[in-house]
Amino acid sequence: MLIYELPRLCNGILTAGNGAQKPQDFNQLLFIGMFVMIGFSFYLIIMRPYKKEQSEKKRLLENLKKGDKVVTIGGIHGVVVEIEEADNSLVLEVAKNVRMKFLRGAISTVIKE
Repeated sequence: MLIYELPRLCNGILTAGNGAQKPQDFNQLLFIGMFVMIGFSFYLIIMRPYKKEQSEKKRLLENLKKGDKVVTIGGIHGVVVEIEEADNSLVLEVAKNVRMKFLRGAISTVIKE
């Protein structure tokens, strides 16, 4: 059974009995149902993976510790040497005796060896 045959098949059901809907009302209902299906598909295809990615990023940033090798969103590689909880930042050592301070949100990935 194809979806475009559904209004024709249900036409007899909707027009039978007292107070039954008109076929035009059914077409409007079908039209609204189509938009609900499109909205649900949008959620499954776009919103759900985005939320999953955001939760993984949050978990990654919460589990940072001293000694982790990280890459920032700007492409700078470094090792975490200090974590400052007060201002939600951390200090990376990017070269010998060169330290830079970054916000936690600036960390892109943690390098696992």
